[in-house]
Amino acid sequence: PELINEPPLQILAVNQGMRINRASEDPGVFMSLSLSELTSNIETYLKEKEISYQLESNVFTTDWVITDNEAWWRSVFGTDLPRFIRDKYQVTLTEGERAEETALTVKHLAQELMPYDEDVWLNKPLTKRSSTEMLNRFVGHLDYIARLTEAKEVARLNLGIEVKLGQNANKNAALVANSSDFQTVWLKTPKVLQPFGFTLTDKDQITDTYFFNFEVNEPGFFASLFGDDSAVALPLTDGAYQVIIGGKKQGPTTITFIDIDGNPLTDAKMAELFPFLSEGFGRNVRQKKR
Repeated sequence: PELINEPPLQILAVNQGMRINRASEDPGVFMSLSLSELTSNIETYLKEKEISYQLESNVFTTDWVITDNEAWWRSVFGTDLPRFIRDKYQVTLTEGERAEETALTVKHLAQELMPYDEDVWLNKPLTKRSSTEMLNRFVGHLDYIARLTEAKEVARLNLGIEVKLGQNANKNAALVANSSDFQTVWLKTPKVLQPFGFTLTDKDQITDTYFFNFEVNEPGFFASLFGDDSAVALPLTDGAYQVIIGGKKQGPTTITFIDIDGNPLTDAKMAELFPFLSEGFGRNVRQKKR
């Protein structure tokens, strides 16, 4: 058999929520993605790379994947590399060991190469190294998608949100956000409130409720001239407050404040807070505190 003197290739399980499937005979990973999400991502990658494939029962079988080493200087000066290499792979998706997890494995089905001095395809022995290389290409693609999604999320959070005075679904006084993106309002709210003296202590994503401890800021005249929220003394009593983000399933996204006695803030109190909170939510980028 041909001696392979290349070092072993490691699986690049770099994504958050990804781990190596060490029990699999073929190179594989577990990913915290649903079967449909991972299927869609694999299809996108194969189409972008113009790789033909067949999909049946969550198994992708590729046509030839060609690696081109052709270059004029290699033909003149010689090279140990073949002119072309082509491979076929089988990519299998199955349920993972944990909830909302999918297993992905890559099996090397065939490899052929064409030397520089011949126009003929020669069969080569199958290797796990080739399977691992293909798996790492998928992992790299998924890492790119994850980073792109994260960048879009950060950009969205850095955008200001216009709010107005209104009512929630229970007819209580609330801020009504112009954004229909519930998730953006949910993630942005603690960042907006923190400089005003709200310290996050807990959250309940089932009821879409944040729990804060509020301590009024010491007012500072010069700092307030420069829009420093930590200098704003909100007209509230120190203590424990709740902030409920409504509209997750339907209707406008609302922000309701529950006071230390467990009651929604009155219309009059929300009107007092509105100039400060609307300015805080409306900023494109939060100011960094020194």
